[in-house]
Amino acid sequence: MRTLLSLAAIGMFATASTASATLVPFVIGVDSSANAAHLFDPDTGALVQQNYLEWDELLDGGSTAKHALQVGNEIWVSDQIRDTVYRFDLSGNFITNIGGQVAGGGLDNIRGMEVVGNEVWVTNAGSNNDAPGNAIVKIDIATASITGSTPTNASLFDVINHQGGVLASNLSDHTLDTHDLNGEFVSTFHTPVAPGLRFPQQLFELDNGNVLVAGFSAAGGNTSGVYEIDTNGDSLGIVAGENLGPRGAYMLGNGEIMWTNGAGFWVGSDNVFDGAGSSVSGQYLSLVMIPSPGAVALFALGGLAGMRRRR
Repeated sequence: MRTLLSLAAIGMFATASTASATLVPFVIGVDSSANAAHLFDPDTGALVQQNYLEWDELLDGGSTAKHALQVGNEIWVSDQIRDTVYRFDLSGNFITNIGGQVAGGGLDNIRGMEVVGNEVWVTNAGSNNDAPGNAIVKIDIATASITGSTPTNASLFDVINHQGGVLASNLSDHTLDTHDLNGEFVSTFHTPVAPGLRFPQQLFELDNGNVLVAGFSAAGGNTSGVYEIDTNGDSLGIVAGENLGPRGAYMLGNGEIMWTNGAGFWVGSDNVFDGAGSSVSGQYLSLVMIPSPGAVALFALGGLAGMRRRR
């Protein structure tokens, strides 16, 4: 089950400093143009707080952050260009970085992440900073340190826990691939047929075991959109964002699909946040359990029953 039980499981990680606080569910979405992450209502997708996390001034140079992920009582954000993972506490305060553009940093051209056991797995594609090239880099949660990696034969954009192993979105072959719990490739789960999936980015597992995947590209006679893939690896077609280049995908508590692209954050065909007059570029979406920011975001208990977490 990935409803109330999943929300409670996330909350169990909280330390004594946050355990006494009321933890509230939000969808957190990375905005790579703003160098920030925003909070959204997990039932409706409505914007709750803009710029909850900010990293523009944390490091020099260009930035393309991809994914904000709750890791225990912290939120980690992967930055594809700065080759780093930012660590924030649950109140949005910056803690420190993992990696960076230095010798021994260990990360280069990183994208999606997932908590797998006592590690965070980070998809990595570059070899600068002594990074391993196409690989899944593994970060020990307890020490927040890189402990190793598993090479992959493709450039991956996301990984999620799935069917007792790990499912990865494969940019090189435009497939979805199954990996074991050591990170080793097992088999191809979904091979698209034109006009199907191309350039898969974020993955999201639904309660029924099906998977949403954001297909970014329409090259080669394919169609961009959020695709639904069933438990056998067969495509059920586009369910949101057709021809609009999605990057992120998430199922809200009301059953609507929230997704992102270079024009903002969407629920179905409605743009729920387009930057409010400033540049916006939506990336990945995930569920977090955090102390309620200020006096906002007091959700009705009935809305919690439909929450889904990113798996």
